[in-house]
Amino acid sequence: MNKLLKLSFLSLAVSSLIVLLDSCKPQPPEVIIIPDPPTKRNVIDNYYFVKFGWGGNKSEDTIVMEVPDDTLGTDTSAFEWNLERDFAQATFDYRHEFIRDTTNLVEVLEDGEYVYAAGYHYAPANFFYSRGLEEHFRSGNASAGSMEEAYNKGDLNLAPINFGDEEDAWGEERYHRNIFHIAFPTRIDNDTLPYWDIEDYIYNPNLKEGSVKWGRVGTQKMRIDTLILDVLNQNAVEGVLISYIDEFQVEWRTDNYPNFQNGSYFQLNDISLNQRDMESYWVVEGEFAATLYNEIGESRKCKAGEFRMRIISDVELAPQPE
Repeated sequence: MNKLLKLSFLSLAVSSLIVLLDSCKPQPPEVIIIPDPPTKRNVIDNYYFVKFGWGGNKSEDTIVMEVPDDTLGTDTSAFEWNLERDFAQATFDYRHEFIRDTTNLVEVLEDGEYVYAAGYHYAPANFFYSRGLEEHFRSGNASAGSMEEAYNKGDLNLAPINFGDEEDAWGEERYHRNIFHIAFPTRIDNDTLPYWDIEDYIYNPNLKEGSVKWGRVGTQKMRIDTLILDVLNQNAVEGVLISYIDEFQVEWRTDNYPNFQNGSYFQLNDISLNQRDMESYWVVEGEFAATLYNEIGESRKCKAGEFRMRIISDVELAPQPE
């Protein structure tokens, strides 16, 4: 019995010694688990979309524009538009004009003769803009009835937004922001008698799978004494351009001066006939990274751009030059 008690006390002593020695070892630090920050919205739920980042790591630096696929609602409730998060798209050509021959232009003007066409210029584009702006167009209260009309009238560059005016929080100024578009300017100046051609328009040479170079929409004007002659398209360059009107209504474009695009790219991954909704000839999808410039040469870098959109729709082109 005494021997058993001695063994028990010895075993207890050894166990205590082991615990004591173990407690003297360096202990692993206490791990505090910090939850991950909210992830950026990377999942695209709809067919037509544009997504790109401004180069920062914050979730608000990612711009996502999606056109809802299903707007039928359910048997018990109607579909409700989110005027800021839901987007519409408009496909139209905002340049279809001939390029004027400016050779010896002064003499031609003095003689009162016609300045002949030397080529033709197209600029088919697709615009993504908020559903709120679309509703504004439909309301009849807007100065334009559609995105095409607003763009051609220059109504997209309004006064700076007054964020403090709550009464007009959804007024016209607030709508004209967060507008994105991609255009494919095409210059045709090798025709003997140049005029618009529907096949030239539909089969835009820049719509090809692979890399597309950066282009410019013609904007050049010429001053002769007191006369400002609009010779649009003289500086047009074939390729692609990207534009974004931000929350402050500042437009950033790849074709604004100085338009350096080192390290940028534009890639078309797929071009297909639009058999989904028949609202354009083609559907294109691709990716891009680019430097966008405002009117005074300041720049912003957008990265990891992706898109799927309509392009090339029926248009009423300008009359054929005589």
